[in-house]
Amino acid sequence: MDILLPDVLYADSHHIPLEECSKPEYRMENTMEYLRYRAQLEEIYDNYQGRHEHNLPIVIVETSRGQLYFSSSEFGRKALQSFYQHLTDDYFSPHSENGIVREYHMRDFPLAMLNADVDASYQKEGGTGPYRFTEDKGRIYNHYDLGREGQTLMRIFHMRPTAEDYQYLVHDRKCKSNSANEAICGLLKLKTHGYLRDTILNSTFIHRKDFLELSSAINRYINSGERQKVSSSTEKKDLFDLLDEVQLKADSILKKRYDVRGHRSLEKRLEDSHECICIGGISLENEEKRLLLKQGSIYRERIYQRREDLHYVCADLRRDKLRISAMPLTGKIYKVENGKVIPLHSIVRKKSVRPKGNGPQL
Repeated sequence: MDILLPDVLYADSHHIPLEECSKPEYRMENTMEYLRYRAQLEEIYDNYQGRHEHNLPIVIVETSRGQLYFSSSEFGRKALQSFYQHLTDDYFSPHSENGIVREYHMRDFPLAMLNADVDASYQKEGGTGPYRFTEDKGRIYNHYDLGREGQTLMRIFHMRPTAEDYQYLVHDRKCKSNSANEAICGLLKLKTHGYLRDTILNSTFIHRKDFLELSSAINRYINSGERQKVSSSTEKKDLFDLLDEVQLKADSILKKRYDVRGHRSLEKRLEDSHECICIGGISLENEEKRLLLKQGSIYRERIYQRREDLHYVCADLRRDKLRISAMPLTGKIYKVENGKVIPLHSIVRKKSVRPKGNGPQL
């Protein structure tokens, strides 16, 4: 009986006896499934050019979500670069990778995992489009305990939401940086350092007009040593005041026009059902976040273990912070128990009215 290698692989993957798979009747009944499997084999053969010996060493990328495996073939190198480009594009996204990313090389990789998991994240977009990194709802990440023996650490990326860490990833992996991330980088630099002339005067910095007046005032102060006035202020300011204003403006633009991981406004954090906000070591429930967004106050029997007198929480969106108090705060007060909202009493602060006297009014 003559059996082709693709038939052997098909029978093994579908748990079918070889004798059954080789029958013409079986192929006629399962024509489309068999043809799809043969097409997949031919695609794999073309991707690796039929030379599986070049798969080693295997590149292991370790993330907070699990491990990814890439071969050292041309197809595997493209898959690895596609992953790093995806990491670059989503770098500042609130739900992107926020843990340390490590890249290891390993030669003694378990052979049984080569076909199943290596380069599995590099798939055709929509099944027919070009190849690109695809997270596939997290199913591509593995959690095998391979140990560190035989692994060589090649790269490490800390993934902190800073301009320096982002640019290190871009330059080290030779990734393309989009305009939005470049703008965020410029704002992060100004927020951190206060004033960078090259950043503000860079023609590609899309927010340069927001800082040109402050930049001119800082330059005039440096040249003259005298306090300067800007249009947004009625008083003259020294150098430190101007630097603080640059930092505050950069932070304001970041929070109002973008949604940057590690630099989100309180309002955006409360709107996000996936964002974890803890008070006294206990996460806010989504119902509690919704109430705080509506400028209501929430009541908790205990917020901190060492402060039994604190019970009330409200959101100060203008100052971008939560307020915790021992006394009831202005507005409606609610308590959330088992996902249900229970209204408590409302507190209304009356304005004090000064009694009118009989004397002359000024």
